[in-house]
Amino acid sequence: MILRVIAYLLWLSIGLYFGVGGYLTLDLEERKINAKSLPRAEAVYDGIEFKNIELAQVYIDEKKAKPFFSFIMDNLPKNLIYLITAMSFGVLGVITRITKETVIDKFEFKKTEMFFYPILGIMTGILILAISKIIPNLLVNSKNNVEPLTLAFFSLIAGFGSQRFYTWLTESSSKIFGRSE
Repeated sequence: MILRVIAYLLWLSIGLYFGVGGYLTLDLEERKINAKSLPRAEAVYDGIEFKNIELAQVYIDEKKAKPFFSFIMDNLPKNLIYLITAMSFGVLGVITRITKETVIDKFEFKKTEMFFYPILGIMTGILILAISKIIPNLLVNSKNNVEPLTLAFFSLIAGFGSQRFYTWLTESSSKIFGRSE
């Protein structure tokens, strides 16, 4: 029982840290890009001049987030942040389902399930990211960047329903490519 709790808390902590940190980093980057395209309306904060108030707000938010997420914000390339964010929210979706099934449905998970179900969530997050890159009209803004909130939401939902998601994926691919012998 204690190993299941440790595994649960470890996956939850990893999912929360990298999910929140990744989402926040991607959101700040998107806000910065949008703010740079806004008209000039100079603002000053902490003795620093900004093109507009929106850029100043992004600076303030980055300054607040850096002590917690500097590893993600300063060291990882943007594509890796997208990948980590999708995987983390896939894990959080699985952890949400495990919590629901443990607390509400009174289901007791085995040690192996506490290890492998979050890995299924990781793979689901990767698939959601791939789908969001392949089918741009579904999850992407006009600049062809994946929307951070959309990516997080669909990864979370797919992680929660990962068993059903893989059943649907298998059935859909069988219809498209035919059944394998």
